[in-house]
Amino acid sequence: MLYTRSDGGSNVCSGTLLADADPETRIPYLVIAHHCIPDQARASSVETFWGIVQRLAVRPRFAAPERVTGGADLLSAHESIDTVLLRLRGEPPQTAVFADWSARLPETDTPLISVHHPHGQTAKIARGRVIHYWNCADVVYCGANAETDAIHYFGVSYEEGLTSGGSSGAGGFSG
Repeated sequence: MLYTRSDGGSNVCSGTLLADADPETRIPYLVIAHHCIPDQARASSVETFWGIVQRLAVRPRFAAPERVTGGADLLSAHESIDTVLLRLRGEPPQTAVFADWSARLPETDTPLISVHHPHGQTAKIARGRVIHYWNCADVVYCGANAETDAIHYFGVSYEEGLTSGGSSGAGGFSG
């Protein structure tokens, strides 16, 4: 996902397209990091790119990504857990995969896989395990109105791969 800041510069972040409760619908809800899209102005500038993957073959080849413009509507923003829920105004391509999700925290030692796009590049995979939980006393990015004792983040120890700038917003998948 590409977005424009108020100073006119642009950045990229990964996001996760969420399935809603009705399997017959394709409502384009997208969860992303609050530090990427903290307000409606940035949400309105969102452009998404789909299919940024390396096709495996004898010789690796890259397909041109599908670009969807039109921005998004900011539905919910939570600085204390660095999470925003958007509804894209444009339709993702038919090949887009909607992720199942749960609001439950994963238990420690749960294996997780993250599919993300560091620096807006082709999809990468990081594999790891949940190792601990953090509250606002443990992290810098929590905001002024956060409950200081509540769990806001979970820490992952990567066993394979890693994340970097542009990976924010990617989901952690278990099971």
